[in-house]
Amino acid sequence: MNMAKIARYVGSLIFLASMVCLAGFWWGRTTGHADLAVHVFGRGLEWTFYLAIVCIAYMLALGAWTIVRVWILGETDEPEDDEAAGEPRA
Repeated sequence: MNMAKIARYVGSLIFLASMVCLAGFWWGRTTGHADLAVHVFGRGLEWTFYLAIVCIAYMLALGAWTIVRVWILGETDEPEDDEAAGEPRA
């Protein structure tokens, strides 16, 4: 399992958990179950938001590191061009 697939599953899990907590919070507030809404679904919604913020911060840091690595340090993951080295293409 590669990193893209793991990120997709984690993102889907965070989204699904936040939607369940949001629906439960709404249900609890409208049906008179305020304690359940606030203590269970409200806390779950709060923590899924925190988790999403952590994931966003990680993605921003990864993007910033990539910019630093490519623009400032000049590193790339691409192979060098053979013609620039003086070797003709086959």
